[in-house]
Amino acid sequence: MNSTLKRIGSADAINWFSILSLFFASLPGVLVAANNPNSDRLEDIFLARCISFIPMIALLGMVKKLLQSLGGGRPKPTLVILAFIVSPLVGNGVFESLLLIQNLSEPAFSWLRLSLRVASSFAILFLAGLLVATARDLTRQNYQMNEAAGSLLAIRTQAAERIAFRKSQLLEEVFAEVKLRLTSQNSPRATTESLKQLLSEVIRPLSYRLARESPGNNVSTNLLAGRRDQWSELFRATLGGNPIHPLKVAFLALVIMGSYSLVSGDSRVASNFFAAYAGWVIASYVFRLLWAKLPAQVATGGRAVLFVLGIAAVTLVSIAPVLYPSGSVPAALFAAWLILNIFIFLAVGLVHCAIATLRETSSSLAETLDELKREVISLNNGLRVMQKSMARVLHGTVQQEITLAIKRLQESSNLEEGRQIARVSQERINKSLTQLTQPGIDTVNLSNSLRAFAELWEGSVAIVLNLGKSDLKIIGNRPSLSLVLDELAKEGCRNAIVHGSPAKIVITVSVDLDNRLVEIVIENDGKALEPGVENGLGSQIFDDLTMRWSRTQVGPLVRLEAKVPL
Repeated sequence: MNSTLKRIGSADAINWFSILSLFFASLPGVLVAANNPNSDRLEDIFLARCISFIPMIALLGMVKKLLQSLGGGRPKPTLVILAFIVSPLVGNGVFESLLLIQNLSEPAFSWLRLSLRVASSFAILFLAGLLVATARDLTRQNYQMNEAAGSLLAIRTQAAERIAFRKSQLLEEVFAEVKLRLTSQNSPRATTESLKQLLSEVIRPLSYRLARESPGNNVSTNLLAGRRDQWSELFRATLGGNPIHPLKVAFLALVIMGSYSLVSGDSRVASNFFAAYAGWVIASYVFRLLWAKLPAQVATGGRAVLFVLGIAAVTLVSIAPVLYPSGSVPAALFAAWLILNIFIFLAVGLVHCAIATLRETSSSLAETLDELKREVISLNNGLRVMQKSMARVLHGTVQQEITLAIKRLQESSNLEEGRQIARVSQERINKSLTQLTQPGIDTVNLSNSLRAFAELWEGSVAIVLNLGKSDLKIIGNRPSLSLVLDELAKEGCRNAIVHGSPAKIVITVSVDLDNRLVEIVIENDGKALEPGVENGLGSQIFDDLTMRWSRTQVGPLVRLEAKVPL
């Protein structure tokens, strides 16, 4: 029992209550109209019933928002039931008031009847527009967000392949250069000069490039912001196409015939209905063909007028076959207006379902994109760790072996000894190069590294560190995260020193376990931000290694803030 009551407060239950309220509110009008002795007033009765849905729909929308705000998204079941008992009563009150106005036949009240007819036509038009625009928005968002998710999945698949390919590519380049430099020269002196060129032209630039370049994928994705279309936009979206489809009302046949037969006992209802329905199908198909030929340049107002006239023409044509042969005008009017009545009920239900589906799908896909983005950033981090490791191997072990070879070649006394040293050196250099293929696992103590960095600049710039012990413990358990934060902090400081000439820089690192993020904030008191500055390599590094980042002017301080996935 408790679980059932909890379900009543859910968003889906509120939507269904809205739909059922409209449906049950339409039944009294149907019964009154079918048994009304004043058959010449049936048109006014159904017109009043259609118009009474307008305040009821508005009331249901406000009730839904109120219930969700009071209950934090899941209001109490008693409030839900009470609200949707009251709303049909309000609709019926409006219905009775409209009937009272329409029964006033004096000329002074004719403008009221005319305004009610116009309001009814445009209410139906707007409801159709809301349904069509919501369906289009749902399709558009699903397509674009699925496309973005697909592109991120492709990046995820390619990232690991890029790591292996980059390793093999660099190895081939360096091996070829080493072999060329050590075997193409005939004298130790020439070989020595060639190795010096290898250091200056290949090894050092390559290690610098690997240490500095940003090889990752940019995973920033333009997600559609959840916004509510303006009424004018929904209206124009409706008039851009034709929402009338003749087959959409086919399933109403049994409902209309059954309800009218039960409340009126008219044996001619079946033939009258099928005659009216045949006219509806033919006229609506003609209307669709003509609407397709309508020039796109026609203004919104012109389309609105043509649309209302088209609906009126289709309705009149559908009634025409039964006006004179049977003389059953009430039956024809009953069928025509009941179609509109049920159309409103179904349209409201579809709008509720479409909007709920839109929100649910958008939320689900946004979460998927967030997870994919985290994985892509993790792969980018791994790629950078690999490149950092390769840069250190080139700068350390490989450069050491080449330097040693240069020194021994300089000390050689003859050509044969020089060739022997070149062969041995080539083997040693090739052996050192094989370390590039080893997994690039890199670790750094974030606190020690940043303190050493601060000491390096002591006397020129005061670098203050705000690092919590608990945060450092969490970060220390993630080697790649420590390396990323170390690189971001130093890159941010170097950028501030080069471009801002600050006297003081404050680095703050904090962990947000709830959102699985690490926030790094770098503030400096240097020059203010200049407008129109182009992003460079540092900005690319922040794009690749962070979920999002920003650089703003906060009073006298320049604030660089970044979020890194935990």
